[in-house]
Amino acid sequence: MSFGAFSRPWAMIALAFLCLAGQASAEPVIHRIEPLNLTIGQTTLVTVFGDRLTQDGREPILWSNAPITWTVAEPEDPKQSKDNSRERRFSVTVTDQASAGVCAIRLANRDGISAPAMLLLDTEPTTKSLRLENNRPCIQTFTAKQGQTFYCEAWSRRLNQDTDLIMSVKNEAGTTVASADDDEVIGFDPQLSFRAPATGTYTVEVHDNQWRGGGQCCVRVSSNPLITSDPTAAEFITQQTASPIPLELESDQYLTVTPQTRAIGSSAMLLMELHNTAGQRVAQTGTGDTSDEPLRFKVTQAGQYQLHAYDLVERVGLPFDLNISTDQAPFVVQLDGGSKDRHVIKPEDEFKVRFRVTRFRYDGPITITCPELTLKDNIIPKKRNDIEAKLQLRSPASANPLLTFQFQATATLDGKTYTTPVRTPQQLKRVSKGITQWPPGLDGTCFAFIKQEGAKK
Repeated sequence: MSFGAFSRPWAMIALAFLCLAGQASAEPVIHRIEPLNLTIGQTTLVTVFGDRLTQDGREPILWSNAPITWTVAEPEDPKQSKDNSRERRFSVTVTDQASAGVCAIRLANRDGISAPAMLLLDTEPTTKSLRLENNRPCIQTFTAKQGQTFYCEAWSRRLNQDTDLIMSVKNEAGTTVASADDDEVIGFDPQLSFRAPATGTYTVEVHDNQWRGGGQCCVRVSSNPLITSDPTAAEFITQQTASPIPLELESDQYLTVTPQTRAIGSSAMLLMELHNTAGQRVAQTGTGDTSDEPLRFKVTQAGQYQLHAYDLVERVGLPFDLNISTDQAPFVVQLDGGSKDRHVIKPEDEFKVRFRVTRFRYDGPITITCPELTLKDNIIPKKRNDIEAKLQLRSPASANPLLTFQFQATATLDGKTYTTPVRTPQQLKRVSKGITQWPPGLDGTCFAFIKQEGAKK
């Protein structure tokens, strides 16, 4: 037998696997968006680069967690095909009701739904969207009068870009007058407050700490920061010897204490301890592994308790807030890491999702519900930590074939009902490039593209 004759069957098998792989990855993919920022209240021409952005000449459906509208625009190059599935141009309008900060978009068609891409919604029209180049900085220039204060910000890692940026401000002579690296509150995106020492033109230079190219960033220079926070309005500050916070708790209550630090612009890392009436520590949280980790405790004996909160590395004067509740569910439910948060189905299809629960001294049953879906096998039994539920559309599909839905987890104990949203952190983690905080509306939101009968394949 010749080698060629032997290799042909294996070549056919390899080709079959390639075809299957192509079918499995038929969902639209967003590689990058230019520009990466949109101005609130204005319309911007945006180009999306990716794969399978169109399907059979039809444009994808766009989902966003922000009030924006997208309309297909003519290609920038008149010679470019209007059916180009790897590059599409849109006219994007952001309403005045939009909030400044990071927003997410997804594209959907009959073959799938894209991973989320991040955009910056800004109030400052001079913000620049830039693409990093190897061994060259991104540059933004501005003029300032002596004594004038400017806030210089880089937005990149917070937009799910694989970057670690360094920022510097230089005067007309090329001398560095200010610089910033990782920020203690926001992480890898640098920012600084700059007071001009003299009237003139200044240059903001931003580059990756390893001078890598390919990533994107938004460079913003303004008299005000994009997002303001007032740490001085916090109710507490860290002290060398923390003043205990008294709590009157009843038997069988579930206590949850959630700290707030980064959200209010504080760099505090809290260690929290709960002491009983005898002064014994009965609960503790805050190892530094998780930012703003909640303290949870099931009360077995009614009485006066004391909550102590310190900075983990004993810094003093750092502001923080505490959300103290006995109404939060004593469990956290999320989609199992192997389950999908994106589905392509027919109206009559039944599909499956596996749920996993983390319990906090509650072993009873938990029911999973969803207004848009009929669920079977949707009760996590007593002392079980996972189930696989069967799902189906509750009512006929609407005119919009893209359905978004959220699951709720509910349990009743001692006559009190606890309900909490089901989260999707593992599904988002698979598409993360290092982003530490997803924008609102992503964690917990699932998607289904509903293929109507008789629709063109």
